[in-house]
Amino acid sequence: MRNEAPLVRPVSLDRAGEVVSLEFELPPPIENASSTLVVGLRVVAPDAPTGIRQSDEIIRAQLSARVRLLRVEETSITQVALFRNSPDLQNRIVVGDDGLVPGVTASDVERTQLESAGLVDPSKFYDVLLLAGAKDAKPGHYRLTVELQQDHPELGSDPVQLLIAYMGKGK
Repeated sequence: MRNEAPLVRPVSLDRAGEVVSLEFELPPPIENASSTLVVGLRVVAPDAPTGIRQSDEIIRAQLSARVRLLRVEETSITQVALFRNSPDLQNRIVVGDDGLVPGVTASDVERTQLESAGLVDPSKFYDVLLLAGAKDAKPGHYRLTVELQQDHPELGSDPVQLLIAYMGKGK
């Protein structure tokens, strides 16, 4: 299983508790990517209408989670400052030290990094939802945990992936 960003892991959103605990390597961003790292959910669907419906359901569910991203170096472990988007997508809001985010918002990542890593099937539709982001993420070794705060049985049957990848550069 790939442990270098970009990477995906299957997750279930129906039950509260830790859904992800992993360590990964973050390489420098590729040419068309910004240095902003996305910790998000990737909806995988057979077509756009199905994927958009599923994304809307996840956004409306107000999927509250605790997100912790740690940079692990030889001599220290540092909590990485995270942001989340406001519901109207107009502002970035600092995530507190407790790591709590009240839900997900629509987002996107730089697509060629996913293609180069073999993480895109052209026959599928993908949509990205932001849990949290890290501005100016430095290459290195990281530890991520994501813990859902409530049960969401209505979200249990559709395939969703945790996604760690760089955002694209603004045009």
